[in-house]
Amino acid sequence: MATLNGLTTNLGGSAGAWTFYNRLGSTVAKQKIDNRHRKRLSDTQLKHSLSWGNMVAFWSVAGGRLKDSFERKRNGQTDFNMFISNNVYGPRIYLPSYMVRAGACVAAPYLVTMGSLPSIEVVESSDGCFLTGIRLGDGFSITPETTVGELSRAIVTNNDGFEHGDDLICLAVHQLVGSSDGYPHVGVSPAVLRLDAYSDVPLSQIPNAVPAFAAVEGCLGSGAPIVGGMTWIHMRQLRSRRVVSTQRLVLSGDSAEPSPTSGTPLYRDYTTPEALATAIGTYYRRSAR
Repeated sequence: MATLNGLTTNLGGSAGAWTFYNRLGSTVAKQKIDNRHRKRLSDTQLKHSLSWGNMVAFWSVAGGRLKDSFERKRNGQTDFNMFISNNVYGPRIYLPSYMVRAGACVAAPYLVTMGSLPSIEVVESSDGCFLTGIRLGDGFSITPETTVGELSRAIVTNNDGFEHGDDLICLAVHQLVGSSDGYPHVGVSPAVLRLDAYSDVPLSQIPNAVPAFAAVEGCLGSGAPIVGGMTWIHMRQLRSRRVVSTQRLVLSGDSAEPSPTSGTPLYRDYTTPEALATAIGTYYRRSAR
């Protein structure tokens, strides 16, 4: 059982293996798996069911920053519904039940937005920072004193598809270890740049903009490496709706590999057959009591 905050506080009813209900103003997500249910599930269905805990926890932390992140929702669908349905067959993180109840979360290469604007290419650079395909022009440098107008003009001038008035969002997901429980947790630091050719506001006055918007090898990127993942999202408000680029969280190299000595629980630590077996054991031992 996990308590959720953010956009998911309006959830109710059931979805997949999870039931959502309101308690004392917060939404509680509860997963029910018993031995009889296990016998009816195929291996694939069981893996889907056990991967829900991490997806729900990730959306609980990041979802509030991802409003209107999925364009093609049917009537009654939410961004949360779309996030789950587009990731349930993707990266699977298997957390033991006690970690799920504690709100643990592992950064994973989830699809975080899906829409009609061209995707922004994001890769990790040689020094562990992140690099996008957004060109800034020869010799363009970024400091905390660089203004929004200067950076906006560089982006719009050197790249097709960007317009003044668009939003460029850098989503940085930090992989953390809980100080009290030792479990993996994530922190999210969004930076929102509204492209405006005439703005004289320095980047230092925009929350999290430094180092989210830096010049890396002539392109827009991050100014410092992180353990976790990053992506940049292009959003545009039309008359009646918001359109968005399709983006996936890109993990840092330090986050993608097992961590036998670093002490930081990372992505592949929770994707192994051993992690799956551990997660299964924690649910079925509890249900057999």
